[in-house]
Amino acid sequence: MEKRTEREIVEPVNLCLKSGKLNEDSVGFSRHPLQNCQIPGHWPRKKRWNYWCIMDADYLVSLTVSNLDYASVCFVYWLQRSRDRFEEFTNIGLLGQGVQQGDLVEDPAGFSSSGMELIFQQEPGSEDWQIQGNVKKKGEPIFEADLRVFNPSATESLNVVVPWNLSEFQFTSKRIGLRSEGTIKCSAGQHTFRPESSVAVLDFGRGVWPYSSVWNWACGTQIKGNRRISWNLGAGWTDGTLSTENGIIVDGILHKISEDIKFDFDSTNYKRPWRIYTESSNAVDLTLTAEYERVAKSNLIIVNSEVHQMIGKFAGTIRVAGETHRISGASGWAEDHKARW
Repeated sequence: MEKRTEREIVEPVNLCLKSGKLNEDSVGFSRHPLQNCQIPGHWPRKKRWNYWCIMDADYLVSLTVSNLDYASVCFVYWLQRSRDRFEEFTNIGLLGQGVQQGDLVEDPAGFSSSGMELIFQQEPGSEDWQIQGNVKKKGEPIFEADLRVFNPSATESLNVVVPWNLSEFQFTSKRIGLRSEGTIKCSAGQHTFRPESSVAVLDFGRGVWPYSSVWNWACGTQIKGNRRISWNLGAGWTDGTLSTENGIIVDGILHKISEDIKFDFDSTNYKRPWRIYTESSNAVDLTLTAEYERVAKSNLIIVNSEVHQMIGKFAGTIRVAGETHRISGASGWAEDHKARW
């Protein structure tokens, strides 16, 4: 197997040239988001999303603002983990209507329509994030979120430019294992997230994608006292690029994994345990036992997507920087996603 060598980016860089082609100097990974993701041209192939997920032992909530150029696809879902109570709300609009997004990870993002409002922004004078959302039905609120995500500047993140070619490429920024506080109100009642027991994840994506895509994504965090061990692992979409979105963050420090991750799962029964591991070393060997299967399907002629997101608990081992971390009962998810978009 070909060994990957990923360059570390240490200074601000533009994702694209003025022509809209990939800036090859941006290819690599960084420990902080240094990439300006302005993408000239390429309509209608650009994909831009800001995805937040906050979870603890009792609840998971996710809010997403996305723009596919020809359509906005914004959604909210929540899961009461102990009772398998779940709701999802989706708003699709033409030509990105109602979406506001920037080119930097720190830029605010939002969406507004008659039935849904989402606001993601950093607090004035702070690097912490405000995550707010509400969903209405017939003018009456059926979901509300008012959350704060603590985002200390010293905490490293996983930022990667993945090049398929000079015209098709993706920048992804994963901020994982962050702490959050705040409340959500939903049909199951009100729930309060607390910093010591909650985990927040940001998935920020900007790129130009091929029409047909397949990917796997796994993310989780183990909390032991004041220690946090978080992982972001992917497969499929990075194949053949010499880039990966694989990284482990231990107590705020990123350990980049530049080798393939294998996802073993049963696509005829996604609820069976998933094994997720590094193919050429013993750096990662995790098993996800699913509690809940979120299935999201859309078939809108030009947009066809199917997601099986398995929410549950991880167990296994992670070995980085000469240290072995035993993982047990760690919350997170893994997904299988096929899209024509």
